[in-house]
Amino acid sequence: MSANKVRLRLSDFDWSRPPTQSMIRLVQDAQGSTSLVPPIDSALLSSIEESRKMTQLDNDWDGEGSPGYSPDTWRRAIDFLKHYAIAYWCEYFEPVIPPKILPGPGGSIDLYWKRDDQTLLINLPSDQSLPAEYFGDKGPGDTRKAKLNLDNPDVGLLAWFMR
Repeated sequence: MSANKVRLRLSDFDWSRPPTQSMIRLVQDAQGSTSLVPPIDSALLSSIEESRKMTQLDNDWDGEGSPGYSPDTWRRAIDFLKHYAIAYWCEYFEPVIPPKILPGPGGSIDLYWKRDDQTLLINLPSDQSLPAEYFGDKGPGDTRKAKLNLDNPDVGLLAWFMR
């Protein structure tokens, strides 16, 4: 049985608040039964939980003078990732492939996706006044690099990589 998907708009969510697991979608089957489906799947939540340990890294954690990772920077990166996953789901009704959530340079946090020979890296700086930046590579002649507005997720970038 195929489900009829109820389309939500990005404007249906309050983007000023941190996303929660309770942000859900409604799926109605052919008999009219409605079920709730979380847009943030367990693989993404697992990736997020695994990354939390980076907030315990002290200054000079790598022996090269790198700063530690602030819980505020980590939270901002995770909130962005959750918003991004929800925005992508609202547009395409597909879950986001979980990225690797990694320590970046200067206390920043990297969200890194790799699929075959394709990569997408989003770097979220520790300084909140600085914009995030991304670099994506899908092969010869198909690369992208720019700044990213954290307040208005560009799901087109993620769709470019995922599809």
